[in-house]
Amino acid sequence: MEIKNPMEVLWYLDAISSIKELHDIIRNLEVLISNNSGKACYVLSVLYSPSAALQEELKQLLPVSEERSVELSIQAFSLLMLEAEAGDGESMYLVAIYYKIGFPPILIDNKKYLEWCEKAFHAGYIYAANDLHQIYSDVSLPFFNKELSYLYKNVLHKINVVPEQ
Repeated sequence: MEIKNPMEVLWYLDAISSIKELHDIIRNLEVLISNNSGKACYVLSVLYSPSAALQEELKQLLPVSEERSVELSIQAFSLLMLEAEAGDGESMYLVAIYYKIGFPPILIDNKKYLEWCEKAFHAGYIYAANDLHQIYSDVSLPFFNKELSYLYKNVLHKINVVPEQ
């Protein structure tokens, strides 16, 4: 099984049904990582996380480890930054998520989260509009801006995406 977009693996984690399928995915991700794919490294960090949405039987067979997940998360951030600096909008968005959640090696920083979401959106990653809508509509954040919230909400409606609250 060849993986063209590593992020798609996250969409069907709970559908992986055999250890062979899981090992094939991991092997493919490792090949992509050897070619400096930050996205593949990010996905692998999620797979090794104890909170991964894998079937419980598979988690028991996979050497799930918070330590390994953190190592991969740190490596992924460096690779994602390279991809983001090269203009990849989806990588910019993933950098934003690091700042939103505080994945290692990053601490939560809402200002940088907003900046990277804006960069991702302007680089063509249209789904960053959802985060931008949320940020600008949150009255508890210093970035509250009703007009920008409305603008990004309209972008989402144009692509038939219901904004998350």
